Amino acid sequence: VGFSFGGPAAWAAAARLTEKGLPMRGVIALAGSGRGGSAFASEQLDTAGCIRRCTRAGVRALFLHGTEDQNVALDFASFSFQTASATCPEAKVALVIMDGATHMLDSVRGAAYALMKTW
Repeated sequence: VGFSFGGPAAWAAAARLTEKGLPMRGVIALAGSGRGGSAFASEQLDTAGCIRRCTRAGVRALFLHGTEDQNVALDFASFSFQTASATCPEAKVALVIMDGATHMLDSVRGAAYALMKTW
């Protein structure tokens, strides 16, 4: 589970474990941001690349984001979901948009926790 900048960190860790033959069951990105560019790509730490490698290996993905997040654009959660879905259409991938929730997900914390437990 990664929150905000922890989202790309969780994907990077999952990708490294996957490369070592130890894929995680799933990654949950809560209001997750992303990292890209040549420096991240050269180290295979770019978020989109990590999502692709993990999804190909069967790692499940849950992207949870609030509609009122002013820190990380909701578009990034949509992009990440589309990246995972396009990479492996049969993978278990979900995008949950929490109406009215800000970056900290304060107003939906209970619902988000319940969702993560059942996912």
